[in-house]
Amino acid sequence: MDKRLWNAPGDAEFDRLLAASLPDPPPDEVARAVTPWRRVMEQLVWGLALTGITLQVGGLQYWLPALGTLLCLLAFRTLRRENPWLRAGWMVSAVRTGAVWGILILNAFLWRQTPAGQAVMAVLTGVSLLTQLGQLVCLWQGLDQVRRAAGRAQGTGAGWLVVWYAGLYALALVRYNGLLIPLAMIGAYLLILYRLYRLSREMETTGYGLHPAPSRLSDRMLMVLLALVLVLGLAAGYGFGGRIPMDWQPAAPSADPQAAVVRQELAAMGFPETVLADLTDDEVLACRGARRVVVSERDLPLTDFGIQGRQGALRSTGVAVELPGEREQWKLFQHFQWMEPAPWWGTECIQLWPVYDLLPEGWAEAEPVTGRLLCEQNGQTMTAPYAYLGEQSYTATSMFWGEEQRRDVFASFSLPRRAENRRGYLTYTVQEVSDGWIVDSWVNYVHQTSAFQYPVCSALEARQTGNTGLNSAFALVQDALQFYPNDDPAVPFGEE
Repeated sequence: MDKRLWNAPGDAEFDRLLAASLPDPPPDEVARAVTPWRRVMEQLVWGLALTGITLQVGGLQYWLPALGTLLCLLAFRTLRRENPWLRAGWMVSAVRTGAVWGILILNAFLWRQTPAGQAVMAVLTGVSLLTQLGQLVCLWQGLDQVRRAAGRAQGTGAGWLVVWYAGLYALALVRYNGLLIPLAMIGAYLLILYRLYRLSREMETTGYGLHPAPSRLSDRMLMVLLALVLVLGLAAGYGFGGRIPMDWQPAAPSADPQAAVVRQELAAMGFPETVLADLTDDEVLACRGARRVVVSERDLPLTDFGIQGRQGALRSTGVAVELPGEREQWKLFQHFQWMEPAPWWGTECIQLWPVYDLLPEGWAEAEPVTGRLLCEQNGQTMTAPYAYLGEQSYTATSMFWGEEQRRDVFASFSLPRRAENRRGYLTYTVQEVSDGWIVDSWVNYVHQTSAFQYPVCSALEARQTGNTGLNSAFALVQDALQFYPNDDPAVPFGEE
């Protein structure tokens, strides 16, 4: 017989002896200290429950599994001297806790959206899934060895956990969308956990003595240290990892005399000088010989961002320049300018719906979308390219149309927190395919209104997932340059 077996009284006798020796029944934590099996199995059952059944509400799908991994870690930490399987379970649990908590910390960094960050997240997710199964195998075999040492013929039921998770992964692989099987699996999972919970009392009646492994750090101190690492990691993410790196450089002044002449001609035709001053010489020269200029200017109030009490923060200016040529061509400019500082500078995004995408029967792309950003710092004009500018395919979800695959032009960027007159623009050229079509060019501007979001995402990701509006860290405002080019003069819609 195992030397750790001892002739312990049953539950009833144990309770009678305690009651006879103490004036009042001992607190539950005292009983758990005397019979550590109960405390360990409670940690395991709660840990498995929190990692196996998650709630997709208020971020609980992230924090409850993290707490569950910690409880499993503490339980295996106590059991690690019982047999080699439980010792292996302790090491596997430590790896899994590091992977899960590493994902929690990386969720506070925008870096995770880069190719390198996505690779790291994929590795951590894979490690988490593999170690979850490994942890269950170690628990199954480790408890079976304890059962045999205690002289029990009945199994522990821990092996069913491996079967349960294998079935869960199979349902995920086939993308099962029904309700009946998941409900049955939840019921089965609860029964398995209840069986494990009963194991603590059964082990006490067998007289098997559990000797918790000695540790330099108490469970409480270990939890405090892990919580401190998590808090520091999240603080670093929110403090330094919530913005897109930008390459701001001093803007070169205009030096081409021909561009200066064209600027004067465009200004005389009504091209706004504030927008004209931001254009490069090449963009101005591309408008040489312009026939007409159509301008639409609107101030988009901050109330559209869900912030009350301040108006006219973002000015949107759409400019269309008719170019010379046999076929009708227009060079379009979509310009924005912050007239008042925003309450938070995180990430920004512009989603462009160009004319040739909205009205392909009437217009075709002649030149691709380009543009740049500008601001004033220490009395000097600074400029930067967009961190990303181009087309992206994504899955859009609508309450009316459901899921649909889309491909749009996006510009992603961050504006400096310490600057003035933050502004930028996009420009492209279209050519007429058939006569009689309006010009219809839309900009969807997404601004980050708060740093408090989890997981952290960029304005571009928020737009693609529809995560804008009320109860969101992002808000959307829209503007459009719309006019009928066959009218003379051509007047933007809504300004007749």
